[in-house]
Amino acid sequence: SIFSGAQADHHQMYRHPLVMSPSIHLISEAYAEQGYDTFVWNSHPEIPAANGYFQGVPGKQQHWGLVEPNGKVFAGILKRLREDPDYRAFVITSFTLTHSPYHTRQLEEFLENHPSEARDLTIEEIRSESRLHSANHLGLSYNHPATVERLGLSAEDLERLYRAVAVVYSSTVHGLDRHFGNVMESIRSAGLLDESLVVFTADHGEVVDRQNARYPWSHAMQLAPEVLRVPLMIRAPQLGVEPGVFPGVTRSIDVFPTMAGLSGIDLGAHPEIQGVDLSGAIRGLEPAPRLLGLSHTSVLVRAVHESMQNPEAEIFWGELQANTPDQDVERIWARIRDEDMVYKRYRLGEGEWRNSVFDLARDPEEREDLFDPENPAHAEMAQQLLAYWELLVGSYGAEGGAKNLLPEEERKALRALGYID
Repeated sequence: SIFSGAQADHHQMYRHPLVMSPSIHLISEAYAEQGYDTFVWNSHPEIPAANGYFQGVPGKQQHWGLVEPNGKVFAGILKRLREDPDYRAFVITSFTLTHSPYHTRQLEEFLENHPSEARDLTIEEIRSESRLHSANHLGLSYNHPATVERLGLSAEDLERLYRAVAVVYSSTVHGLDRHFGNVMESIRSAGLLDESLVVFTADHGEVVDRQNARYPWSHAMQLAPEVLRVPLMIRAPQLGVEPGVFPGVTRSIDVFPTMAGLSGIDLGAHPEIQGVDLSGAIRGLEPAPRLLGLSHTSVLVRAVHESMQNPEAEIFWGELQANTPDQDVERIWARIRDEDMVYKRYRLGEGEWRNSVFDLARDPEEREDLFDPENPAHAEMAQQLLAYWELLVGSYGAEGGAKNLLPEEERKALRALGYID
């Protein structure tokens, strides 16, 4: 949705990993068509160039791994931008440094800079708890109560595990901040920062240490507020973007048209782009529109479903298997955010479909369900949720849509991110 400016009913990426159709017009193509030299650095196993995410970027300019701020290619881009006033470059870089199961590579440096984060835990104790989590992370996320019982964790043990893993996760965010900061410093040192459009966002957040989450330490299959509340930071002082906080709801589908708007790129020939160009509102030239943020869970990943068929795998997938036992698109849940109100349509297992309403301003962890079928606003939003769900289900598998990877390619990508063993 970030790259295409559209929801799954258009781009057809209802689950990962899949190959995106070449017919989908992507942000990299839009910039290439306007004469920008396009580059990508990507380290996410599920979205390599072969999966169609970087159409419009020449093969020789598609790089695997993290962008190196002082690397030869990136430094060459900055040098040419500095020397040639007519040259323009569009660069995508992904980091994939904070993904579960979490690593401890930055832990020591993080605690040296932020010793109070450890509280009463030593670094050795944090590493030990992290190893316990990594060895059991699928079960702790998707079969949580049974895994806690199997490991013999007391309430005190579990609270300690939560605290330690939260520190490890924070250390990975610290590492991402440092790397991204180095990229920004390279642009600044080249004298190009103020004339650059820099956008930082994410595909999802992470539930870390909230013990009432349906699937803790994960981001899948639950529409949790921590997962959907991702950053969107835009810096473009020479384009009239002043420091501040945008007052309205923004969506992943708005990133592409907003960047295009700030760059003066006309997307009028692409009505399939569903996002809104917020560049005028960001510049203060018009009021922020009231947007509904639509989201949904994925269709169950094929390799995960296959793993569930192994009787021994129940120790990993018990709760998820009970709630989402097959790959039927009708299993997906739907969510709408309207300002601070969140509306959900979901069901557990073979039970009845339910509606929930939460006020994130008062209840950011969605602990108090306010849904009242007699409330006209709730009833109207329940109808909108149903219509959105029906659109997604009815559009699934459209001709010319996304394609499967070969099974072993899919399993390799999923293993790299820890989704399967």
